[in-house]
Amino acid sequence: MSFLRFRWGGDADGDIGPVTTELRLSMALRWLSGGAMVDIADMHGVAECTFYVYLWETLDAIDRCLALGFPREDVAALSELEAGFAAFSGGVFKGCVGAVDGIVIKIVKPKLADCPNPRAYYCRKGFFAITVQAIVDSRCKFLWMSTDCAGSCHDATAFACSELARQLEAFGLPEGFYIVGDAAYALRDYMLTPFPGRNLGATEVWMALTSGRVTRVFELSVPLG
Repeated sequence: MSFLRFRWGGDADGDIGPVTTELRLSMALRWLSGGAMVDIADMHGVAECTFYVYLWETLDAIDRCLALGFPREDVAALSELEAGFAAFSGGVFKGCVGAVDGIVIKIVKPKLADCPNPRAYYCRKGFFAITVQAIVDSRCKFLWMSTDCAGSCHDATAFACSELARQLEAFGLPEGFYIVGDAAYALRDYMLTPFPGRNLGATEVWMALTSGRVTRVFELSVPLG
């Protein structure tokens, strides 16, 4: 008998009774972290068909509660974000209010009935995917995300296609604030990227290393394995 059947009050026959909110969330989190549906259903003592019913209900509830929005014009909110990155970088990156990066999320191969160009979703990593662009704060909390582009799309292009990028191009950020990105992105008034080239001086190398530490907060926010 599984641990969870004891944990959630199961009887000797493994009957857990009503599927509680805690149990539904546990199943959803395990599935989101890569768990197999059959294993999750068995571990939590529910039928496989029941697992899917509660999975999508739980994810829909999370979506309704999760309000993301980058505070592009809110100076007070930007100042709070800046303080976090300043502390994280040891006072080097004053003015940084977010780290941007991209990740491809694997999907089922789309059909022609689903989209006009299924091959566009085949990414360089060898599977069909969508490209996710996101900005996180110094605590690895997501501030903004976009899923507008197919898996074959380059990070810089995918970001440029987003509504936030269009707003930043048109209006920028309040003076003194910026976001940081890796070498995949282009240098902008509102975005700091690493120095290009290989023959860099000591100052440029030091800045690149520090920038890499700041942008790594995105990697800490996303399960890449």
